[in-house]
Amino acid sequence: MQKPSHFLLTVLLSFLLMGCVSPGAANPPDCSGEISGDFYRLDALYEQKVLSDSDLERICYFNNDGVSYSRDPSGETQEESFQNHYEVDSLDPAIEQAILADYVNSIKDDEDYAEVDFSQTEVSIAVYCGEYHDYYAIRFVDLLNLPAEVSLVTVGGFNFLYPYVGGQEVILWKAN
Repeated sequence: MQKPSHFLLTVLLSFLLMGCVSPGAANPPDCSGEISGDFYRLDALYEQKVLSDSDLERICYFNNDGVSYSRDPSGETQEESFQNHYEVDSLDPAIEQAILADYVNSIKDDEDYAEVDFSQTEVSIAVYCGEYHDYYAIRFVDLLNLPAEVSLVTVGGFNFLYPYVGGQEVILWKAN
């Protein structure tokens, strides 16, 4: 079995520091239940051709709030509007609750995080980027006190802007 990548460890640490309450949700997720889905990396699903260029463009559009980012030769970040404009349906509340519960369950039994009191933390979805081939693209709120520095991550030629270095990136969830 391969060891988890640095990204996976970052995601797991971020999961750990979040709890079971979604702001705006009628009921908190059941954090004691069975995991009902799995999480996948955006770049891995793209490389496996589960996600197309068109899917990536839409996910990037929603993650970046309709702005396309690039870096000029000096390293400065440039902004321009996407040529296409998209809309996304709202996330079904039952699916949202399953995703949030899985997010917490995915790390709650990890021995490295046994000391964390999940009742003192909070989990919520910062951005819902839509459903693609039964995978739900989301980015969670990162409650770490991280420096407000922009992280620009390129997947398939699209630049995904993340608001905090070391913060959450778009991942995908699929029900089992």
